[in-house]
Amino acid sequence: MARWLVRWVLAGANTLRGQGPRFWRVSPPVLCRQVIYDRTNGKFFSLKARDSVDLNLMGLIFDKNEYGLEKIARRDELNARYETILAQKLTPLIVDCGAHCGIATKFFAETYPQARIVAVEPDEDNVALARESNRGGRITVLCAAVGSADGTGSLERQDRSFAHRVNGAVAGETRILSINTLVDDERRGGARPFIVKIVIEGSEENLFEDNTGWIDAFPLLIIELHDGMLPGAANARNFLREMGKRDRDFLYHGKNIFSLSNTLG
Repeated sequence: MARWLVRWVLAGANTLRGQGPRFWRVSPPVLCRQVIYDRTNGKFFSLKARDSVDLNLMGLIFDKNEYGLEKIARRDELNARYETILAQKLTPLIVDCGAHCGIATKFFAETYPQARIVAVEPDEDNVALARESNRGGRITVLCAAVGSADGTGSLERQDRSFAHRVNGAVAGETRILSINTLVDDERRGGARPFIVKIVIEGSEENLFEDNTGWIDAFPLLIIELHDGMLPGAANARNFLREMGKRDRDFLYHGKNIFSLSNTLG
């Protein structure tokens, strides 16, 4: 609470000087309904928090600006890409893989109000809250996992609402979709890849095993790797192999890698 108070005072002072972050979480981190102020649009919105996991995610995404481009030197280039897609009468596509309860989805929806957003999350409870928090025709929340190929698998739940994984090698009822499938479906509706965010709790080993052509379509890929969670498994090996084949820049911020294409104009 003390840290929140300090952050609240600093954010308020910076906002008055016109230097504050875009999003300002005005509620103390103990309430189940968190109110957030969008300084750019001059509006408030709220998100439901079920527990400390949801509150911590809101802190990372809105307080610490985990997915914001302000820290990236090429942010103007990425923003220009967004505007170019719109100028072509097309729709920028953001794919949120491992959407949890839709907090990052909400961040992207507010930051890019003309984007088409597809959020993919295998846990039904998380999906229900993500849909509640992200209403509107341009946002779709799918109850599924992402993998290297379409199929089904078994959802391996953890004790809390995060770190769930889908095992495609074990029979189960959880749908698995390749990102190629998602992109192809959205292209037919006039969407063009812009950002893909991937936080899938170690399933990136399977995702990057095969059928990785979709990588080249996205100007920005944001991913959290999980070798620390799975020691000795070389879980990031497939991701690193695929990135090594491509002309992309790599930046680190917090737990995430930002991979930017050098070949998309």
